[in-house]
Amino acid sequence: MAKQVISKKQLFGFWEYSSMPYSTIKGGEINYIHDSGNIEVVGLPNMNFKPLFILPYEKGKEVLAKIEQADSELEYALKIQKGKHKEYLASLINNK
Repeated sequence: MAKQVISKKQLFGFWEYSSMPYSTIKGGEINYIHDSGNIEVVGLPNMNFKPLFILPYEKGKEVLAKIEQADSELEYALKIQKGKHKEYLASLINNK
């Protein structure tokens, strides 16, 4: 399968990533675009992804930073909720 080599810091690609407990979007600097349309990114050799969207490099970095911030906020909220859930379950057990 042929690859189209991309100049460094030219394009940024994004793909769906599912991992418990939620799905998110990952992104990275594109190294290659395959004839199939799939992309390979810097730092993940021999892996290719079906892109959700592709942006110019600088805009892609900005969008990825916002996605990562949103993921971080979600992880924090989940930790808080897990703690509340654990406390609630303990209260049910103690008040049976």
